[in-house]
Amino acid sequence: EKDISKNRKSIGRLSKLIGLCIEKGKFRKMDEELTAQIIWSATYGLVSRLILEENISEEQKNRLINHHFDVLLNGLKLK
Repeated sequence: EKDISKNRKSIGRLSKLIGLCIEKGKFRKMDEELTAQIIWSATYGLVSRLILEENISEEQKNRLINHHFDVLLNGLKLK
C-alpha cells in the first residue's frame, strides 16, 4: 500500500536508508518506499523458506542468504 512507511516503522527506516544511499550516490534514483517494500518482502520470503524447509544444509543456507543480498544490493547500485 502506498505510504505504508508512515505506519510501519520497519519499512519507514528501510525507506529512509535507501533514500540516504541515493543521496550519497551509492544507489540509482528510484522510488524509496516501493523498493523498501520489495526488499522487505523478498527477505521475508527467504527467511520463511529457511524456517519451513528443515532439511537445508548450513552451507546452502549461507549460499542462499549471501546470494540473496548480493542480488538485491547489486540491483540497486548506481551504474
